[in-house]
Amino acid sequence: MTEWLYGEYGYYSNYKEIGKKGDFYTSVSASKFFGGTIAKHIIKLIDEGFLEKNTTICEIGAHKGYLLADIVQFIYTLKPELLETLSFTIVERFDFLQIEQTQYFQESFGGVVKLSHVNSLKELNLYSAFFIANEIFDAFSCELIYQDKIGTYEEGKIVFNEENSWVKEKAKKYHKDKGEITLGYEEFALEMAGAAKTFEFMTYDYGEMQARPDFSIRVYK
Repeated sequence: MTEWLYGEYGYYSNYKEIGKKGDFYTSVSASKFFGGTIAKHIIKLIDEGFLEKNTTICEIGAHKGYLLADIVQFIYTLKPELLETLSFTIVERFDFLQIEQTQYFQESFGGVVKLSHVNSLKELNLYSAFFIANEIFDAFSCELIYQDKIGTYEEGKIVFNEENSWVKEKAKKYHKDKGEITLGYEEFALEMAGAAKTFEFMTYDYGEMQARPDFSIRVYK
């Protein structure tokens, strides 16, 4: 699964253009106003005092940077003085996407808004942050299980003949004897907890194109 996602020919290693001949649409691609709703929410968090005026807005896996740029544009429209204090960062492991994101910000804002990159959350040590991710849970690989055995791909089919103590422990904990056990959730949560002292994390999925978060959490320290 990891190879299919991140290998040489993996889905996330070879992004396609959005559209009929490429990848599927989400609300990020369909309208700038989704970024506007998030910008309004961030401004509210700052006005209420939960986030600082010098908060870092960090998108985790940003494709070409469209959503983060939309958020910047609407912050400028709704409360432009915040652009003097806010910082904008993208967590992106692929160099070619970092280049495209930087170019898009340059084309959009002409160098007025600075964009920085990190390869992982481990590189961040922030006081106040707003993390956002489009369909982040799709990006984690998983193990297929059936009766305590892990599925492996052999000669065009999946067979269940291997054991793994960690997967077996999780299957027992969540009362599963078949299906998927996702890898990396716990590590991801711990990395985010160490990346900022106070933050909100928002993520969402657009199988039905509904502009609402599927998951949002606030952390105070």
